[in-house]
Amino acid sequence: MRKYLLIVILLHQCLLAFPQLFDNTFNSNFAWNVKHINQFIDRFNNADEEFTQYNKKNNPQLVLSREVMLKSLFNLDNRNWNIAEIKTFIKEITDTSRQQYIPYYDMRWCAKVKCIVIWKSKPQNVVLTLKIVLQSDSSSKWVVSGVDAPFLKSKRLTDSLSNITYYIPQPVNHQSFLHPYSHATSFSNINLISNNKANVGDFFLLSNNSCLGEMKVFIDEIIKNRLIVKKAYAVQYYFFQIKGWIIEVSQFSRYSKNSGWLISKLTKT
Repeated sequence: MRKYLLIVILLHQCLLAFPQLFDNTFNSNFAWNVKHINQFIDRFNNADEEFTQYNKKNNPQLVLSREVMLKSLFNLDNRNWNIAEIKTFIKEITDTSRQQYIPYYDMRWCAKVKCIVIWKSKPQNVVLTLKIVLQSDSSSKWVVSGVDAPFLKSKRLTDSLSNITYYIPQPVNHQSFLHPYSHATSFSNINLISNNKANVGDFFLLSNNSCLGEMKVFIDEIIKNRLIVKKAYAVQYYFFQIKGWIIEVSQFSRYSKNSGWLISKLTKT
């Protein structure tokens, strides 16, 4: 009987402790999770003050050096990493004589956004390259700087490039654009590109209101009501600011400290 009571008491204590354990794990995972690309940049630059304060309060024994923060930004589920390269990469970035950082307002990084579009009444896939640009009033926005649309590469379209206008209409107003935090919702507003044809020029990175190649065809199809951008379904980011390296960042949704926006590929150039 006593043995039975002891088992019941121990079980009860375990059940009482479980919610607290779960809450601690959940809070820890949530804190480490890299929730958006701004946070990735902050942690890469060792400037995530909110996370630093959380760690000081909950894990004061853990010293979060920049090296530790950088290591935490790699997708640890990838068993094919070149460890020697990663060590070299981190050593170069943290070299106290010339530490390297990722500037947010810098044209040397971009988002690759996979989208569904409707062209000739049929769904098609397109990859749009987007960049952050600063405007004359010091505000910023996302603009399309590149288009990869295989369905627009047909010979007929290529042959007809000479018939496509080189001039994009001047925007009627500047009220419709991809706001600077569009990435926080995984570019769920990407459909704005084709919703406002009068201001289509505000959504693209143009030179003297003109563009070349596939982007020119893409814009022309929008203006002529033949192409509708429906939605984004996947996003990846590429950073080129670190000398000698290309950093690819993807989202990993899982119940783990090592989750969110993490380095999925590192290429030495």
